[in-house]
Amino acid sequence: ILVIFEASEPKKMILAFVPPFLYLYILWMFTFLEWGMGWNFGYLGIAPRKAEGLFGIVTHIFIHSDFYHLLANTIPLLVLGWLLFYFYSDIAPKVFVWIWLMSGIFIWVAGRPGWHVGASRSEERRVGKECRSRWS
Repeated sequence: ILVIFEASEPKKMILAFVPPFLYLYILWMFTFLEWGMGWNFGYLGIAPRKAEGLFGIVTHIFIHSDFYHLLANTIPLLVLGWLLFYFYSDIAPKVFVWIWLMSGIFIWVAGRPGWHVGASRSEERRVGKECRSRWS
């Protein structure tokens, strides 16, 4: 793939990192807060087909089961978030929110029993969007 950079491209490349970094900062702060205070935010996940799991449609992407789970999501979130905000800067915020909410709704409707936390499903959908738009 040949990429030609314009004069403003370096600035655009750097600015595309801002939203993923902010999101990752929030994720890591939630995890440190949960760990440092001895709290368990698992109840903020999604419990499929249960009323108490509905709030998790909005909150599930901010909560991870442990540091390893968050660490496993950090690089994909950063790279895929950057790709989204770099190549699709005009629609990226809408796409981010749409994927976030739709993945939560899908998990609530069709997920296996138990509490679901983390941003893995959102990232899988972002990869799918990127692949469909680049190679179709």
